[in-house]
Amino acid sequence: MGFGTGRASVAEPPTARRTSPRGASALSAWCLPTTCGLTLQARNGRRLAWPACDDVIVARLFDGDECLDEGVVVGRADGAADVFLHGGDGVARALGAALARRGVMALDTSPASGPRCWRAAVAWASARSGALAQLMERLDGAAAGTPSTQADARRACALLPFGACLDEPPVVRLVGRPNAGKSTLFNALLGRRRALVSPVAGTTRDAVRAPWLVRGVPVQLEDTAGVEALGDVDAVGAAALVLLVTTASPPSVEAAPGALVVRSHADQRRAATYGALDVSGLTGAGVAALEAAVADRLAIPASTADDCWAPVWAEHRAQLVTWAAAEA
Repeated sequence: MGFGTGRASVAEPPTARRTSPRGASALSAWCLPTTCGLTLQARNGRRLAWPACDDVIVARLFDGDECLDEGVVVGRADGAADVFLHGGDGVARALGAALARRGVMALDTSPASGPRCWRAAVAWASARSGALAQLMERLDGAAAGTPSTQADARRACALLPFGACLDEPPVVRLVGRPNAGKSTLFNALLGRRRALVSPVAGTTRDAVRAPWLVRGVPVQLEDTAGVEALGDVDAVGAAALVLLVTTASPPSVEAAPGALVVRSHADQRRAATYGALDVSGLTGAGVAALEAAVADRLAIPASTADDCWAPVWAEHRAQLVTWAAAEA
């Protein structure tokens, strides 16, 4: 009997990777090996096979008899599958535990950018192998000057700000004087109690930030300590939009350029007459109108089939900006 001189090879354990970024997200994306031991089912309970390359199915992901979540599953050429689930921490923990029980190594690669919501997933799929990817190829080739290519490029250019929002959640900052109702409004916009609310001035001392979905797109909503004047602190900073919360008419805190003025405590008086949005964090009055105004300021359109034209990749946005400058 002969004996080998090398060490016996040990099979590498299957690995799963989280491919969506950490932070504010309505969606988490995973690359799962089809040998992970988890199963797929349709809503009627029928067992489903893992999809072939580029096939897309909607399925429920099961760990034995336990449903982990329902999401979109896309087959890959390497035999794995891209799985798009909901973005809550509970889903990620349950999936990680299920994979660990089956000896599957879960790697949290957490890239700096990636799909953070279902609308972003549509844009990413288009950027990778869909209509937007084809447009970028045409812009680099002989078809760049054709009417159809130019029309599609203008369509994508119109969604440049939206694509940037999908790539990196913008910051929306609440500023105003102490007891202006910022924290109450902050909780009302989130739909849950996240910031402490008290009649005592100075209750909020440090900025509190939480994810807020605006037309299905996550943004970072930030509650700040009260200020007597915007010049006292760097109230604007890196915020994409400032909401100036006030109880006075006209505002008693000087508005920053581009700020959206919001008049709080609408439940205590009649509607404002100077044009600011009237809201009540206690009753929810005016909150929907404020969300729509924020969406308009951030250039987040309502969800349509045009989501696939949103340039979510930074390199695509740069290419479109260069094209637009050449066309001007």
